[in-house]
Amino acid sequence: ASVVPPLGPISPFLTVVLPTALTLLLCNMDRICLSVAILPMSQEFGWHPSFQGVVQSAFLWGYMATQLLGGTLADRLGGKRVMAAGIFWFSIASCLLPLATSPPVV
Repeated sequence: ASVVPPLGPISPFLTVVLPTALTLLLCNMDRICLSVAILPMSQEFGWHPSFQGVVQSAFLWGYMATQLLGGTLADRLGGKRVMAAGIFWFSIASCLLPLATSPPVV
């Protein structure tokens, strides 16, 4: 009978670097989506360029606030737990976002 040798330790690349890189990729893709979507949104709703700036600033202020909150929670609860919870809630919000078709729905 053949015996399968035990697996060696998993490299830090697979446990730390790769998941972190994928998470950063998703976060940056989300940030870029607003920059691309702002043009058709502005045309559809008749937004002035200054209001476009307000919308993008509000997004980035919210992004900053959640980064600060996430860092504080990671210090208290651990980075893995906070990262997993963040990815979970981000995924849920991304799935529900298409249902928000008008301000009253939001």
